[in-house]
Amino acid sequence: MNSEKAPIIDIEQLNQNLKKQNLIPIQIEHIKTNNRIILEKDLTDFLELIKTYEQNHVYFKYDFYKKSDYEIPKDYYDLQEEEFINEINTHNEKIKSFDFNIPKALKIFIIKDGFLVGINQENFWIEEKNIKSADLAIHEVDLKFSVQPKSKTNEDKNELREIIFNDPEFASKTNQESRYYYLVNLLEEQELYNKYKHLFSPPGYFKSGKIKMFMDETAKIFKETKIKKE
Repeated sequence: MNSEKAPIIDIEQLNQNLKKQNLIPIQIEHIKTNNRIILEKDLTDFLELIKTYEQNHVYFKYDFYKKSDYEIPKDYYDLQEEEFINEINTHNEKIKSFDFNIPKALKIFIIKDGFLVGINQENFWIEEKNIKSADLAIHEVDLKFSVQPKSKTNEDKNELREIIFNDPEFASKTNQESRYYYLVNLLEEQELYNKYKHLFSPPGYFKSGKIKMFMDETAKIFKETKIKKE
């Protein structure tokens, strides 16, 4: 874990500070009102201000970055070449070195005359460290390793679709998940992966990625072709 300390007070210390001043801390998950008054004060000054309002309850909400938004899942790269996998592993190892328990924001407030009156504290440490999201990292690695000309790509797509359309099993694959795993298995079983891997770099998973997009389009063409024949 990264040993850097967060500039935003952690939840344990916040609760202690509030209770010392005979305040009741209440952590919330969502804020669903726009009736807010944001003060330009630090935490100490804000707690002093609360005393003048004779408030007992103090509400707070922490926001965190999601590690899953930055770490690339194995489904995206487990069928790739070693160099591609090494690039992804380098990115993921960097992500694992950061402490995602560091909050990016703290909202703390009281309720006064129907308004939320409080302060916001922010610490956009991800942006400050220029850490790439998983989607951006995948895009950059994909560009680095994708060298097939467009004409070759289209030719291979059409060729692969002919193989799929001639397979009776494909007609039974009626949803994205079944179509995704159908193609993964087809490429492995018929040893077609090396020929067509440039079409699916990175492959993604059944809800997102190049295999999903390819198979969605393939299913649409298959359906249209079937209707014309009928």
